Amino acid sequence: MKFKLIFALFNVIIAISFVFVFLMPLFVIPIATVLSFWAQYWYLIVVFLLILAVIDSYFLINWRMFVLLESENWTGLAALLEKRLFEQKKVSDQNVKLLYRAWLVQGKLSHMRKLETLVRARHPKRMPRYALSLGVSYLLENKPEQIVAYFSEFKDLGGEDAAWINFNLSLGYLGAERMQDAHDTLQALALQDKHLLPKLLAVYLLRPGESFSQEFDGQLGQALQYLRIKLDHARFQKLMYKDGDNLQLVILAKLLEEASAWFFDKQQKKGENEHE
Repeated sequence: MKFKLIFALFNVIIAISFVFVFLMPLFVIPIATVLSFWAQYWYLIVVFLLILAVIDSYFLINWRMFVLLESENWTGLAALLEKRLFEQKKVSDQNVKLLYRAWLVQGKLSHMRKLETLVRARHPKRMPRYALSLGVSYLLENKPEQIVAYFSEFKDLGGEDAAWINFNLSLGYLGAERMQDAHDTLQALALQDKHLLPKLLAVYLLRPGESFSQEFDGQLGQALQYLRIKLDHARFQKLMYKDGDNLQLVILAKLLEEASAWFFDKQQKKGENEHE
């Protein structure tokens, strides 16, 4: 199996590298000096062996998990991780993310609430790390008030998930007919420049020329101009498929398709008008 081969090669390469570095002085300096050097720095051998032991221990402890992952045995992997998380209470980024993936492949999205409950109970400070992934079930249930209640907890979260969390919150506001809250949240997304897909969706939903004021239309026009500079078909496709585990993009695929069609059609028409 590939995993076993990688594990074996890793140990062989590390061992050969260490022996080479350890013995290399024999070919360049006198033997007496080499012996003196070894006697003085013998602890480096112990440090090396300890580091190698720690790394190998990690692989050996997780051997079954890696084998199941390599063979794409999602049922077995989910069972293993469920035992680790819910019975042994071993809440780690690796266990949470892999169980999320295993459930996702099996279509067990309803199980996400169990994972949310566990993380909140055992490590509540880690919830922001998983907020976007664990919020997928709320989007799929499409209950606006629950969407708002969940995502509003993380609306001020930093990091790369922040834009998607706030976009999901705006969808909850729209569903709950809280139009001013939806507008304010979408406006903030439209005017930020770091995350292009949430920016595109926000601009699309707000539509320049169909907004609330001339000043705001001007701001959206600037946002649209920024998208024209930064986003082409190739970049759009790259952003859509760079993360295969991002269920967010799958859920919003139809809306993203509509937004991109509107944007690129508008861009094409603008280019045609400029050449006339």
